[in-house]
Amino acid sequence: MILIGAIGFAGFFAVYSYIADIAVLGVGLEASQVPWLLAMVGVGMTIGNFVGGWLSDRFPRGSIVAGFIALLTMFALFSTLATTPVLLFVLMPLVAGTSSTLTPSVQSRLIALAGDAPLIGAATNHAAFNIGNSIGAWGGGLVIAQGLGYFAPGWVGFTLASVGFVLVLFSLAGDRRQGAGASTSVTEEERAARDRALAASGTGPIRTG
Repeated sequence: MILIGAIGFAGFFAVYSYIADIAVLGVGLEASQVPWLLAMVGVGMTIGNFVGGWLSDRFPRGSIVAGFIALLTMFALFSTLATTPVLLFVLMPLVAGTSSTLTPSVQSRLIALAGDAPLIGAATNHAAFNIGNSIGAWGGGLVIAQGLGYFAPGWVGFTLASVGFVLVLFSLAGDRRQGAGASTSVTEEERAARDRALAASGTGPIRTG
């Protein structure tokens, strides 16, 4: 799950780190329009986090699988279609939103797997995301520097998310092999441990209802 956080989410940062260059040099927007695009990305991330929290409570494992499939789809659409201002303003928030939808379910699972050390699980999850930030920014910059175009980071994101998806399937298969986590919903004990960890870290509970 740590690798999923570090690699699976790196793809978003491969795109987001170069959003200004993609918008101005790739699509032809004015620099003054970039803040509006960033605002739309923020809206997408906020909605995604709320949706992800709701799904994580009810379908903790299914939400991870479906979330990665949706993220891969968004990366493919972004890389091939976001070449006009309208499509960029539509697809970039969708990429951000699907990425944020995954965050609660990944963090909840990592905290649950941490057992008696939920605070360590929560802290490790944030550390993994920061590693993903570095990996994604490096990969996105690499393909741009190689002259592959300003939409090439989208395919970097697709590749990294694909690796994350494979790791998710491997992790869930481990549940079946060990006979652990067979239920389809988060137990009250898992919720309590998760909420204690999040409250102590200052982030508050993930679940939205």
